[in-house]
Amino acid sequence: MSSDVGSHQNHNPSENQCVFCTVASGRDTTSLLHVDESIVAFNDRKPAADQHILVVPKKHLASINDLKSHDLETVKKMKEVGLQLISGRLCKSVDELLKSNITKERAYLMGFVSPPFNSINHIHMHVLSTPITTWWPKSLGFGKFIFRNVDDIIAKIESQQK
Repeated sequence: MSSDVGSHQNHNPSENQCVFCTVASGRDTTSLLHVDESIVAFNDRKPAADQHILVVPKKHLASINDLKSHDLETVKKMKEVGLQLISGRLCKSVDELLKSNITKERAYLMGFVSPPFNSINHIHMHVLSTPITTWWPKSLGFGKFIFRNVDDIIAKIESQQK
């Protein structure tokens, strides 16, 4: 892990109230699982699965609706960090996890909650082991309307570049 938690980029006054900006800047006591120049990751405070990690960019973006073509590398980096963390937690290689997600026996889910269902207005990617253990995500089914897979978001951003 890098030691640059406090080097928060693109800070603006509205970020003073953003809980994820506070975590990303190191002004919070949240235990971080990953820190680099652009991304932090930590355990969800209200986990919906045995393993529930949040991967958050240090740059404040309100939601997936705000992503532009220049954010593509950030989202790809978020996916990379999420895969590394969940593979370590599940004691499986990244290749094994990617293969499991092609079959019906998914070992993990990785994606974003769509507005207006997102709870915090700072983009954050959920990385969850399966099965989901709390009632609300099960009842919503983590369907495409509410939960957007990271690969779908990457494809959407890539289509903006064409």
